Amino acid sequence: GDRNKTYGSPTQNFSDTAVLWNTYLRTKLGPGKQIDPGDVAVLIILLKVARMVASPKRDNWVDIAGYAGCGFEADLDSGKIDE
Repeated sequence: GDRNKTYGSPTQNFSDTAVLWNTYLRTKLGPGKQIDPGDVAVLIILLKVARMVASPKRDNWVDIAGYAGCGFEADLDSGKIDE
């Protein structure tokens, strides 16, 4: 809905984020290795899990569910997984 209008599709937004994270994580990933949009979803979910440890909130669960759906869509779009 509104987020797609503001940020583009989840796959595109996660692709853009992956480019930025690849720059940041280059030394940790090693030469030639990159994260993909589905990996970004997993990393954001882990961020939400870390927030749940600090402060459990309904919004974190809702966000985790949403990011899981976006990660699934990204993996489908990339051919990483089948339906």
